Amino acid sequence: MKRLKTFGLAGCVILFLLLAACAGGGGSPGTSPNDGPAPTKTEAPPPQPTETDPPADNTEVRLLIHEADDVRIYYRDFVLESVFGPQLLVRIENGMSIDINIYLFDLSVNGREDKASAYISVPPGDASDYSLFILNANYDDIKQVEKIEFFLDIMNAEEDYRHVTDPITIDVLNPGA
Repeated sequence: MKRLKTFGLAGCVILFLLLAACAGGGGSPGTSPNDGPAPTKTEAPPPQPTETDPPADNTEVRLLIHEADDVRIYYRDFVLESVFGPQLLVRIENGMSIDINIYLFDLSVNGREDKASAYISVPPGDASDYSLFILNANYDDIKQVEKIEFFLDIMNAEEDYRHVTDPITIDVLNPGA
């Protein structure tokens, strides 16, 4: 009985290997996908975008809203209605050698102040897009966001670093105007 199990297992392994080899793209030589002309080198390939470059067809807004101490923060969008509630989409570039915590506070939407807040932690040397989810926000009756205003508190308590921005005002309908 033990011998029968061994042969059965060996047969399954061989069958699996044969199926894997057939699925590997064998095919007949006449239908090989490499039948076309060999590629020729005509010119240098176009430069590849870097991580910080937006795609060429991207019409996304990138408005610099804060730059100090090698930390740059770009406004990208403000989404009022999302699954998790209102959110501020930003790009944060932390050129510092320390972790930073960024707190958003005293948010005002269309002139209506709210004690809503948001928080994000950014590692040193990081340059990424983030969503600051606005906690405790109550903007259910607002149909269109025209203007937002807020402060950012950028800090690292262990390194005794803190920077509070002046009020940041963004015309959401026409950013950068």
